[in-house]
Amino acid sequence: MIRLLTALALPGISALPTLSAQEDFTDQAGILQVMNLVSLKTPTYMSLDAFKFNRGEPVEIGSGSGSLALRPGELTFSIANPGAKPATATLPINIENGKSVVVICYDEVKSFKDGSEEARLRFSVLTEAPPTTVPELTLVSLMTEESISLSIEGRPYRVKPKSPVDIDIADKETVAIKSGKKTLIDFESERPGHYIVFLFQDPEAGEPSASLVHNETLEYHPPREEDDEDPDQ
Repeated sequence: MIRLLTALALPGISALPTLSAQEDFTDQAGILQVMNLVSLKTPTYMSLDAFKFNRGEPVEIGSGSGSLALRPGELTFSIANPGAKPATATLPINIENGKSVVVICYDEVKSFKDGSEEARLRFSVLTEAPPTTVPELTLVSLMTEESISLSIEGRPYRVKPKSPVDIDIADKETVAIKSGKKTLIDFESERPGHYIVFLFQDPEAGEPSASLVHNETLEYHPPREEDDEDPDQ
């Protein structure tokens, strides 16, 4: 199933410090994008300060905010899902002039010695990268499986969680990523920049899906191991 970053309906957008059409974006705003890749079957909700995405209704997996032009300042982004423990997670976000922030929301299963498991809500924030004049592809697995096997033009790749795979696509006009015989996602890759494909489990279909983020100045880095790991893990 192809999942691209799509824009949600954003009623009541005046609740956020957005810009009017007459204001100059380059001098007075930054861009925020958030994507929901939480693979739990229970519904996921997102909010930014007092503003609730999608009119307060659940946000579909693979969907996101689109590009929001916001005035600089500190905001608090929140995600909630009753199937996770704890059921909510928050992330402080600093919007800066002329800069972009992309937040990927996902879940991670934590296993304990007694055999029990808990789903934890997680964030991954794309980081500033040196400008690139060529297209660069990164595969990122957010799945619970130890690894997932993929192929591009018949060449096999194995992607593990927290171990992104960088692939040279400078000579390619299009890229198609397959899992077995199924095409997870295909896209044009002529423009320079970082093409980051996130792999996640579709909770309804029970099979891998993929979402693409393309950004000229941001790239993915795996999260650091938590310093406060539970000793009973």
